[in-house]
Amino acid sequence: AVIEFLGGALLSLAIGGLIGLERQRVPKRVLGARTFALVSFLGFLLAFFSQGAWWLPGIGLVVCFALAVGYYYFRVKRSYYLSESIGLTTTFMLPLSFFLGVLVGYDFFLEAGLSAIAAVYLLLEKREVHAFAKTISKQEIIDLLLFAIIAFIVYPQLPLTPTSVFGFGFDLRYFWTIVVLVSSISFISHFFTKYVKHHAIFYSAVLGGLVSSLATVSLFASKTKDKAVLYSVLAASSLSSLASNILLLLLIAPVLLREVGLILFLQLLGFIAVVWFYYNKSRAIHEGMHAEKRALSLAFTFEFALVFFAVSLLVSFSSNSLLVLLASAFLGGVVSSTSVFAAIAYQYTSGGLPQSLTALALIASVVGSQFSKSVVLWLALGERSVRELALLVAATVVLGLIGYFLHGF
Repeated sequence: AVIEFLGGALLSLAIGGLIGLERQRVPKRVLGARTFALVSFLGFLLAFFSQGAWWLPGIGLVVCFALAVGYYYFRVKRSYYLSESIGLTTTFMLPLSFFLGVLVGYDFFLEAGLSAIAAVYLLLEKREVHAFAKTISKQEIIDLLLFAIIAFIVYPQLPLTPTSVFGFGFDLRYFWTIVVLVSSISFISHFFTKYVKHHAIFYSAVLGGLVSSLATVSLFASKTKDKAVLYSVLAASSLSSLASNILLLLLIAPVLLREVGLILFLQLLGFIAVVWFYYNKSRAIHEGMHAEKRALSLAFTFEFALVFFAVSLLVSFSSNSLLVLLASAFLGGVVSSTSVFAAIAYQYTSGGLPQSLTALALIASVVGSQFSKSVVLWLALGERSVRELALLVAATVVLGLIGYFLHGF
């Protein structure tokens, strides 16, 4: 008990002292390292010795808020006569330091430490935060509110169990997760192209591909018609998508990854080669990209979700035959190869699929993903892109089959 007390006491003093040191950097600051350290330490003592009685640290928090309000009142009164500018930050940090000390007293060491680090970072980056806030437009705030409704209001209301649609079980939560993820891609792309002046397109493509390479390619196809840029986006998003699928297999089915690793590795090398070629060929890919006013395209998000819904229903008709399995994997890969990888891995580990069929299904899903993105770019670029896009899809098929036969399935 003594060791626990000493550890908690030191941590609470360190948290309060760290916040106080940052506040004391400002000249003529009344509250400094000692004050904040003692406030945090007091919160720790009340929580540690309360023995589960939450009302005791609760009263302390109320008193701390009252002291903070009194401190702010006298600062406002003083500033009126001295024409000084004041802020709420220091006043707010007083009860926050007390609360962090309470967390330490209740053994939430990690949570208290991370919260303190985040708070001090925001305090140190005051100018940068203010500068960033000034660049946010009214439309971006509206889009952020729409995203909050989609992700935090609608999503929790959806049923946990699959719903019957046309006689087939359909997971509405998974469906809406796609909507949330595609909306996230839209935000990632928008703010990268707005604030990152160099390599913004490439970084956005890689990050977007981790969630949905098709959505990423579609978003960029609506923003630019530069062929080299779009090919770079296609290859970079496909590369990160396949890498995330490989990581998924490593986590949920490492045995399957060992069996089909050669196939996926060859396809990964192919995407790397295309990325390298077009990344060095295009000058635009190294530069920033003009950001649109809208950070969230609701029309695009729901169009994408409807396509996903339609393809999911088609896949529901699949059976155990090879052709239907490959068709289902291909159609699933058209929208989300990650979901196909997860489903195939589950079937394999449960004994529902042999190695040879599993490998072919994974190849079909990657080809389907590449085919759908190529179609998007063909619609955006026109006939001049048909030959190169066809070669990209064919190369994906050939590399997959080479790995398949080299493995000896």
